[in-house]
Amino acid sequence: MTPSPRKLTGEAYLSHVDQTREVDVAIVGAGPAGCAAAIEATRAGYTVEVVDKASAGRDKTCGDGLTTEALRLLEHLGWQPEQCSTARQIDTVMVRAPGGRTVALPLPVGGLQAVTVTRADLDRSLGELAASAGAAVTYDWTVADVAVTTDGVTLLGPDGDKVTASIVLAADGAWSPLRKKLCPPKTPHLGAMHAYRQYVTGFTDDRLWVIFQQDLGAGYVWAFPLGNGIANIGFGIHRQPGVSTKG
Repeated sequence: MTPSPRKLTGEAYLSHVDQTREVDVAIVGAGPAGCAAAIEATRAGYTVEVVDKASAGRDKTCGDGLTTEALRLLEHLGWQPEQCSTARQIDTVMVRAPGGRTVALPLPVGGLQAVTVTRADLDRSLGELAASAGAAVTYDWTVADVAVTTDGVTLLGPDGDKVTASIVLAADGAWSPLRKKLCPPKTPHLGAMHAYRQYVTGFTDDRLWVIFQQDLGAGYVWAFPLGNGIANIGFGIHRQPGVSTKG
C-alpha cells in the first residue's frame, strides 16, 4: 500500500497514524538523515513511515551552512534552494587563522558551491520532499516504546497508535532515544563538541566567515549571512577533560 500524505498549512506534509499501520520501513526522525533515507527507500519501491517527536521545521544550534558536498547530495534528493525562502548563495568564504591572518577564498563560478539556509527552513522542505516522494511523514509523534520480534519491529506512539515495519531506522540524532531503548549505553555520550549560537540583525557582510582562535583549541567561530541583515553567529568548543563548557 502506498502512503497518501496530506498537506498541512502549505509548509509540511503530515499523515496521521491511525491505530496500527504496517509499512516496509519505519524511520524515527524527520531531519535531513531521516528524510533522505525515506526518499531513497520510496524510490526503491518500499512503503515508508517517518515519525518525529517534534513539529515540522526544527532548529539546531550547529546548522544553516551547506557545503558543496551537502549540496550535491541534496540535489540528488531533488532539493533546490528555491524551496526555502531563507536560502542564499555564498560566493566567498573568509578564513581567519589563530594568529590573525585572514584569507578570502572566492568559490568557483558556475553552480552552487555553498549555501546558507536556516535549519528550520531546510527541515520543512525536506519533509515535503519525503512526502511528495511517497513517504508518510508524521510530526508530534513520540516513540513511547519499541518491540522487536522475529517478524519485524513495532513502534508504540501516542494514544496507543502503532507502526509495524520489517525494518526500523534510527535517525533521531547522536543521542538517539530509540538507540537507548534498544541498546542502553554503559556510559553517557556527550559528543565531541559543545556549541553556542545566536541569530543577530544588522549584519551587512555577505561573505561566510570561519574564525579559528587560540583559546578555542579545536573549536572555531562562525558567521553565516542569511540575508535581510540577519546572520547566524556562534562558536564551538572541543569537549575535553579539564575544560568547562558551561556559560
